[in-house]
Parts: sequence; structure tokens; C-alpha cells
Amino acid sequence: MKKSFVVFALVVGCGLGVRTQTAVADALEPIEPDDAQEIAQVLVEAAQGIKNPPLKIDADPNNAFGLKYENDGIMIVPIKGLSEDMPEERTKDTESEKGLGFALLFFSEKFAPLVGGKPVDSKRVAILKVTDDDGNERQIKCLLLSARKIFEDDWRLYVFGTQNKPLIETPFVSSDQPEEEGELISLRAEDVEGHEGNLVIRVFGKYEAQFRAAYLGD
Repeated sequence: MKKSFVVFALVVGCGLGVRTQTAVADALEPIEPDDAQEIAQVLVEAAQGIKNPPLKIDADPNNAFGLKYENDGIMIVPIKGLSEDMPEERTKDTESEKGLGFALLFFSEKFAPLVGGKPVDSKRVAILKVTDDDGNERQIKCLLLSARKIFEDDWRLYVFGTQNKPLIETPFVSSDQPEEEGELISLRAEDVEGHEGNLVIRVFGKYEAQFRAAYLGD
């Protein structure tokens, strides 16, 4: 698994602030599906050790989506069986206070979502300790994502850390990007300014939500 972990240093934003918006967007490359699944397996297993998570998410490494930028990357892992036609017994939580947990999202030490305009305090997110193939311990931030139906045409993305109240709430909107055949879940970076940019999460190739993330390195 050495190739996978060298490629995937697990960062969200993939070099935000290091290059211009166009250069960063052009430099982002999808992680090969086999490598993404291998990495996701390690991370999902580590996430199972989170004590008293605000959401129960049974993530499926086989459907992981990742991007890489040099030695950095970002990965999202959806729940098992995620689809537009999930049975009602599985979607009833969309109208609950916390919404339906649908994915795990992983960050490295050098990147963080912005909460109130500032990088989130690491004490407010779950930190996973994993060892790479060179024997180095990495501390990976793990966030839990849910979708909540407020009204018929008003859906929100909730981003949870370790508490029962979401760190971030942002609306889902219809995507204006071309739909990829068979797309389940994906990520991209947009509107990069300085050390900050938007992380866009797209589901089913149709709906997307975004929030700001920051690069904390040089």
C-alpha cells in the first residue's frame, strides 16, 4: 500500500493557497479507484474507533472518491447502498434533527474547514491515528456528513465533528456541472483565494454543497 499512502497525504483543498485557482484546479487528479479503495479501507477501519460519534455511518470503501495533488489529497467515502432510490426506511432520518448520515470526509493536519471564518479547533473533530508505509504516524481529521430535508426543495449539508451540533450548515443546490455517467459522489475545489477555497461535494452528479477550507502550511 506504499504507493497509495505516499500519493495520499490526506488533505482537503489539495494545495489551496500554493498556486492560483486555475493552476490548482488543473493540477488536481483523481486517485485511481483501486488505490482509493485501499486507502479508504484503512481510514474507515480507523474511523470505527471513534467514541460516541454524533452519527452512525457505515461507510463503503468500494465507492470512495479521492483527489491528489503531489503528495496531498482529499477523500470522501459514502455509506453502503447510497442511491437516489433508497427505501423509505433508510431515508426517514433526512427529516430528523441531525439528518441522514451519508459519508465520511478526511483531512490532514495542514488543512481544515473554516468555522466562523477560522480553522476549526482540532479538539472539535475526531482525530484518527494511522501509520503510513514508512512507519510515520499521521493524525487525520475525520468529519461526518449528513443531509437534512428542511422543506421539499430545501436540503442542507451538515458537517459534524465530535459534538451533536454540526460545525457547518450549507445548502444543497442543483449542480451546473456536466453529469458523469454512474457518478455517485465526488469532490472538487473552487474559488481559491490566498490560502482559502471552496470544497464542493456533489452527490448523484446532480446536487452539490460547498464550504470554505484553509491551507495552514507555508
